[in-house]
Amino acid sequence: MLIRRGVSPALLACVLLLGASGPSPASPLRVLSTGPVDTLLSDHSGSFVFGKGRSGTLTVMHAESGVRRNVQLPEGCGVPSVGTRNAAAGRLLVDCPETGSWQVVDLRTGRATALPLQSPAGRPMYFSAIGRRWVGGSGPCDDRGTCTRYIDLAAGRLETRPAGFTADLEATVLRSVGSCRGVAFNTYREGWQIFDAPYLARTVGRANALYRRDCRTGRDARLDPGFVSVLDVTFSDGAAFWPKGKRLIAARLRDPSVRQSWSVPGAKGDDIVHAVTGRRVIVGRVTKADKLDTPQAMKLFIGSLSADLT
Repeated sequence: MLIRRGVSPALLACVLLLGASGPSPASPLRVLSTGPVDTLLSDHSGSFVFGKGRSGTLTVMHAESGVRRNVQLPEGCGVPSVGTRNAAAGRLLVDCPETGSWQVVDLRTGRATALPLQSPAGRPMYFSAIGRRWVGGSGPCDDRGTCTRYIDLAAGRLETRPAGFTADLEATVLRSVGSCRGVAFNTYREGWQIFDAPYLARTVGRANALYRRDCRTGRDARLDPGFVSVLDVTFSDGAAFWPKGKRLIAARLRDPSVRQSWSVPGAKGDDIVHAVTGRRVIVGRVTKADKLDTPQAMKLFIGSLSADLT
C-alpha cells in the first residue's frame, strides 16, 4: 500500500481497517419455535422443513420471507430417522414402514409419488438421499452383492451402478464425481460422507480431524483439528457447517479461513442440529432424545449468514 506524507494517524488507521479482512461477526440467534419438534431439514432451495416427522404434518417455511404452510404426509409415512439428505429442491423423501414403501412429497402441493419397491428383476430397493434430479439408494444386485440405484425424478427412469459409485444427484445425466468415485453418495462409509458435489467431508485419525476434499482436484483442506462427527457436517451454498461444543461453526469451502460461528443458547455440547439454505440457518437445541440419541424434542433458533461466507 502506498502511503503519502501528511496523512493523519487516525485516517491511516481507518484505511487499514477497511482493507483488512477476517471472519464476520455472526448475528445473534433468535428463537423461532419452542413447540414439539423432532425433525429439522433444509430443501437446499430456499425452504426449511420442521415439525413432528412421524405425526403426519410438517411445517414448510420460506427462509427469506418467513411465510409458513403445513404439508400433510401420506398416511403411515414419515421422515426417516436415518438418512443424510431427505429433502431437496422442494421435495421430501419419506418412508412408509407399514407398506415397506418410499414416497416423494412435493412440498408445494403436498402431492406424493410412490417410488418402485423392486428393480425389474424383483430385487428390493432402499432409498437414502434425494437431489434436484435423482433419488439415490441401494439394493441387492441382480447377480450378487449390492448395487446403487437411482431414479430420475423427471422421467421416472431407473438406473443401476456398481456399489461405491459416487453420483451427482443434481446433474441431468447420472455421472460420478471426480476423484471421489470410490465413496457412496451421501452414505457414511469409513469416515467419509459426501453432501454436495464437488465437495466431500472426511474425518481423519483418532482425533477425528475434519477435512473437506475437492473432488475435482483431489485436494484436502482442514476445517477443524478434531473431535468432529462427519455425520454432523453439512455443506450448503458454498459453505461447510458443523457443531463444536456449544457453537455452530461455518467455513467457506473455497477458502476455509473465512468463518462464522453462532453461540447456541442453553447448549451443553453434543445437543445441536442445524439446517441451512440461502442466507439463513436454523439451529435446533435438542431437549429430549431417545436411547439412540434420535431427537424427540428441540428448541429452534434462526440466524443469518454473512455475505462473505458463501
